Amino acid sequence: MIRSVQPVQLGKWYQHEVLDNRRFNKLPRSYQELYKTVSATKLFEIDAPLPTKVVNGNVQIQVEFPFDHEVLESLEYRRTIGWYQRSQGLKKDAHFWNEYLGKVEIYPRHAEEIIKRVDAYRTNLSEPFNSNPVTVVATVSRHFNVIENNKTYPVHGILLVTNVIGIKDVKGRILLN
Repeated sequence: MIRSVQPVQLGKWYQHEVLDNRRFNKLPRSYQELYKTVSATKLFEIDAPLPTKVVNGNVQIQVEFPFDHEVLESLEYRRTIGWYQRSQGLKKDAHFWNEYLGKVEIYPRHAEEIIKRVDAYRTNLSEPFNSNPVTVVATVSRHFNVIENNKTYPVHGILLVTNVIGIKDVKGRILLN
């Protein structure tokens, strides 16, 4: 997490250089590998690598990630027909990694929505296309517990899937249902 003294605009992306304050410290502990604090210098705005908008003071980022059933649901519950029982197998630690955002958590209700959309999409496909990779399109926002999660990152993500927009088919079209 970065706190900025320079004026920045919420929802914009910035690049910066890192100034390591340890090299100015003449005490013996200054050669430790752990960063306690660093300074971000030469801050400048860059083009957003992901679609980003601000809604009611919350930054929302649209992101795409590959559907991975093993990350979202336990194998033994997949064969269960009813969602009441099947929801017991949704993983509490579901997540994906993004090169810009790092670890993004997926809560069980969104995992269920993703699985339902992918299952509905795949039931309409013929057999050879049934195993094609599927891409999920979702909106990501700051985790409500971001300060505590930042202390334990990367065990816990600081971002969270807040809305499932749809899935992308093989041709790259976003299917909203």
